[in-house]
Amino acid sequence: MNRKGIILTFCLLFMFSTFQAFGASRKDVLLVLDTSLSMAGHGGKNILEQVKGSISRYIDQLEDGDRVTFVTFDEGVKFYPTVLVDDENDKDILKKYISITPAKGKWTNTFGMIEKVFDKADELERGEEGRQIQIVVMTDGIDDPSPARRGQRISMKDIANKHQGKDNWWIYFVDLSVLKKNQKLSAEKERLRKQLQKVSKKSAIIDAGTDPELGIQEVKEHEKKNKGYFVPLILAILIVLILIIILLFLKKQASLKVSGRLEYWNNEVLNPFIENFDLTRHMAKEVMIGNKLVCHLNITDLESHSPFLIKAVWGPDKELALELDPGEGNVVEFKNRDADGYIQEGDVFIVNNFTFKYFSS
Repeated sequence: MNRKGIILTFCLLFMFSTFQAFGASRKDVLLVLDTSLSMAGHGGKNILEQVKGSISRYIDQLEDGDRVTFVTFDEGVKFYPTVLVDDENDKDILKKYISITPAKGKWTNTFGMIEKVFDKADELERGEEGRQIQIVVMTDGIDDPSPARRGQRISMKDIANKHQGKDNWWIYFVDLSVLKKNQKLSAEKERLRKQLQKVSKKSAIIDAGTDPELGIQEVKEHEKKNKGYFVPLILAILIVLILIIILLFLKKQASLKVSGRLEYWNNEVLNPFIENFDLTRHMAKEVMIGNKLVCHLNITDLESHSPFLIKAVWGPDKELALELDPGEGNVVEFKNRDADGYIQEGDVFIVNNFTFKYFSS
């Protein structure tokens, strides 16, 4: 492949990789489900099956290349194996994890879950840069650890300080609590919201009540709002810039034409006849000279086993220059100056038994 083809191939591959990076879904998703007894109706409405259904429908809209880790929590935290979404079978595996999950926990150790989930998100982020981290928590309560843990209660402020500034994290707490007017609960939610904002500005606590489907829809809308037009805009700008580079390159390459004329004669003849050859009229990037019919300049008496070439190139000073390629087995000698591989106005050079003199016009 010639230089032009290599550069064009590189540009096309770069455009494709850019599209992959900005246009395709590349997320690490942590789907977190509260499995305390309250989710199964203890002291309230049983919303567990509705939540499972909404999570399953959320899984349906995931794209190939997304990685999903399903997490459950009550008094403790359980991580299921991470699944790389490549086809429907992978989504079915995730749905299976969800469908067999009961809600039997007596306590809701929310801050303990957040600590472990954020640590897992850190691990995933270190594993492959450039992937978006998305954390979706479905819960019906704020932190309520077991009495044994309350003396060692984890500080949400400490967790936020440890993980602050995670601009690539999207954190959603879907609150399924029905106690909308509970002042204590509202105050706790506001404190949690402020600490989550320290971790990522793309955080939100979504009040879904007993409608988990509404919560999932809000997650999607919130993500769209945060993402806005930035990614498509960057993608469009990059593609336009790449196309401009390609067009400028093609235009520059198109201007590479051999120009000028040659005088040439057989230097083994006492009074040779001097011939003229117009290089410009061929409008070629390289002109082939030899004793074969395929050559631009066919010199029958030239003693040569292979043609030599005059090529239009960009010289060391970035200006158009003519390069002399002697070909295989040819002996080239410059008469007016030391050879440097280029041909200049007035140069006289010998190739085997013929002498050539170059004129730029």
